[in-house]
Order: sequence, then C-alpha cells, then structure tokens
Amino acid sequence: MRVSNRLVFVAALFVAAGSTQGHTLLLNPNGGEVLPVGSVFTVRWQVTGGNYNPLNWDLWYSQTGAGGPWTELAFDLPAGSGAIGSIHSYNWTVPSVVDDTMWVRVRMDNAGVDYLDVSDASFSIVVTPGTVITTHDILWRHEDGQTFVWLMDGTQLIAAGSPGSVGKVWQIAGVGDFDGDGNADILWRHQDSGQIVVWYINGTQFDGFGSVGGISLDWTVEGIANFDGLNGDDILWRHNSGQTYIWLMNGATVVGQGSPGSVGQVWQIEGVGDFDGDGNADILWQRVDTGQLVIWFIEGTVRVDSGLAGSADPNVWEIAGVGDFDGLASTPTSTADILWRRDNGQAVIWLMDGTLRIGQGSPGTVGQVWQVAGIGDLDGDSLSDILWRNQSPAGQVFVWFIEGTARVGHGSLGGVSHVWQIAGTDDFDGE
Repeated sequence: MRVSNRLVFVAALFVAAGSTQGHTLLLNPNGGEVLPVGSVFTVRWQVTGGNYNPLNWDLWYSQTGAGGPWTELAFDLPAGSGAIGSIHSYNWTVPSVVDDTMWVRVRMDNAGVDYLDVSDASFSIVVTPGTVITTHDILWRHEDGQTFVWLMDGTQLIAAGSPGSVGKVWQIAGVGDFDGDGNADILWRHQDSGQIVVWYINGTQFDGFGSVGGISLDWTVEGIANFDGLNGDDILWRHNSGQTYIWLMNGATVVGQGSPGSVGQVWQIEGVGDFDGDGNADILWQRVDTGQLVIWFIEGTVRVDSGLAGSADPNVWEIAGVGDFDGLASTPTSTADILWRRDNGQAVIWLMDGTLRIGQGSPGTVGQVWQVAGIGDLDGDSLSDILWRNQSPAGQVFVWFIEGTARVGHGSLGGVSHVWQIAGTDDFDGE
C-alpha cells in the first residue's frame, strides 16, 4: 500500500496579498471529523458579513496547521450568492493523504479585498480497514524497442526499471491486468504475422509471458477492459468491415468470444469504460461526420443496450480519452466520463451516468504543443488524472490532478527525449 504524498504548495501569504479573515465562515469540516479516503465529504461555508458579488470561491487543505502551507482542493468554484446568510458547498472526494492534523480553508475571491476562513480545529483523514490505495504508473517505449516502467506516486517517481526489450516489429497494442493479479500487463502484437503475446509484469520486472495466438492484420485492437466482470481484462477487436469482436481473457487464454455487433466505418470507437456502473466495460462510439456519440452497453460479448450520448462538432472537438473523473454515479459503482479537447487547446470533461451527461466543465486550457498522453489515477484518490506531454524536443511530462471537472493540483514529472514514447498508464505494481 502506498499513501500519496502529493503536495502542490500554494503561497501562504494571502493576508499580505489582499486577503483578510472575516465575512466568511467555514461550517465544516471544522474540527473533529473523521473522513475515509475515497469518500465524498461536503465542504460547507457561509457568508456572514457584507453583501458581496464574489468572483468565485477557492478551497485548500493543509496537513500542517491553520497557517499552512496549503494544497489546492478546488479553485474558481461558482460565485453563487454573496448575500449575508447564503450557504455554499462543494462535494470533495477525500484524497489519500492520511493524517490526523488536517485543515481546510475557504476564500471568497472578490474584485477588491478577499475574505477567508479556516477550520477551528483539525480533522482526520483515515484509511478504512481493507482499503488499498493504488496509483497508476507510466509505461515507456524507446525507438530501439526497449520498454521502461515508471512507478509513480503523484508527481514522485518512486522506482523505475526495464522489463525487457523486443524488436520494433512488435508493437504495444495495450496494457491491462489479464491474469487478475492486480498488476497491469503488456499486450504485444507482431506487425507482420498478427501474433499476440502477453508479458506479465510485476512492478518493473518481467514475470513471464503467454502466447494468445494469431489473428489477421485486418483486425485491430480497439481497447483493453473488463467486459464480463470476471478474471481480468479482455480485448476488443474491430475488423476493417466494421465488425466488432471481444475476446474474454484469463491470462493469455481466450475463455470466451463473440461479436456485440457491426457498424459502418463512419462510426469510430473512441474509448472503452464502464458508463453504467454495472462492473462491465462499455464501448463509446462517435460518428466522424456529425460528431454524434453512441454508447453500447456490454455484458461479456453481448450488447444489451445502446443509446445516444450527445454530440460535438468533430471539426472543433476531439475525444482525448475516457476515465472516471468524479467517482460519482446513481449506481453503486462509479462510472466512466469523457475528456474532450478543443482545437484551441481547451480541455472539457463530460461527467456521465450511462448516456446522461450529469455535469461538465473545463479544468483548463493549454496550447496544442501539449498533447494528452494518458489518463489514469496517478495520486491514488480513485479519480482519473490527465497526463500531458510537450511536443517540444525537451519532451516535458506534466500531470493535472482532477476532481470532477476541476483541476485541483498539478506538477511536472520532468523531461524525456522523444526517442521515448508513453505507451500506457496503468497500475504495474498493485500499489
């Protein structure tokens, strides 16, 4: 088990910079609360003086005391009412920062003087017995064929190593936990023969392999996910004709297979994820000419339902990935959401519950020199984060930590030459 130690420090001298105590009262957490990691806690505060027109609200937490230093919790929250007595709230997914001396601060951001308040006493963040905090790691591939795994905790590289090297005729087709041991594995495909091989990985170490078999090159791997809720991850294929096919896997053995359907090539698979919270991955489609989205709900190899999920102009917006950014849903299991990227660099997240968009917002905008390189939970808060790579020669890698649609922190992982490419993000060490 690893506890995230991500700290994105924010300058603590807000009083000197035009902030002052008063006119805002933090209602909770206000001391004594015990918050389990991964739970959703409602932070509440009240306007107690003046009648303001706030620009927005900002929240932080501290592990040190009422004087900080502070870590971003949520920034630029909607202003709402500035009238005396008005109450505001934010649903906070409790991060994996286990400590019994936690504090929260709220700030009313005004055009003039800003007002803030801090918890009266400390509260605790705890790990519920049986809860394992895991983080996603980064798989790299060198142009000469070598692989390399970075084991991550937030922005901290805690270990690195190479599970091996193989000729460039072998391409990484995806990563996923095929044997159900809690560690992600690497799926390889031979570009001449179509042969499929799984490398089993334990941290940074090669832990054996298995040959899955071969399939002709007119079939393409479109996704790795658990479609039946059993064993480990499975493989989604698509034929040049438009037919889809799922291999249900147990290690390197195909234990079941079948086609959930076929659709013309005007429809493209944009991602896989559990959109309805039933524990089985589903398929996200987009029509390339209209931008229309459709979700196929899958159980095993069977399409049990489908539905329209909105649309976006494909000349302006593109889907950059699928992940669970909010951990919330109407079902006991959280659901997948959709990350979009606009042609001006803006990122937007659609929070989904089935085909229903239950929320949306932008965590920020960056120039097109930055490309989304992966989506995964890098800080262990059970929410997906966004991994960026700069296309300049330095190859800088950056992560945005996300809660819902808000960017609550960020950090640099350093620069890596573009002879190395990010081939996947997943949990390779089960920690």
